[in-house]
Amino acid sequence: MLGRLRSDLRYTGKGYATQLIQFIIEQLKKMPEIKWIGANTQRHNFSALRVLEKVQLPPIKALHASTLVNSDGLDHTPGPIWTPVESLEEKRKWISQF
Repeated sequence: MLGRLRSDLRYTGKGYATQLIQFIIEQLKKMPEIKWIGANTQRHNFSALRVLEKVQLPPIKALHASTLVNSDGLDHTPGPIWTPVESLEEKRKWISQF
């Protein structure tokens, strides 16, 4: 899952996002443990939708987001769900694995 891909405005619309996503897809296809490749974006994000179309990731279904307003009725254990990676050294270590 990639987060938002943002570029300096001088470089938008030049196909870089498409090239990046296509490269990632090609690398993933070489990994037998990868069984599915997909993506999602908002309906109004026409640039991202165009990238997904160009890399031939067909639309499957619409997803709808919702916000949890009151969690009192949920059966859960409060607490952090992940450990934040904050230092540049830690981030580089994680990225180098991929």
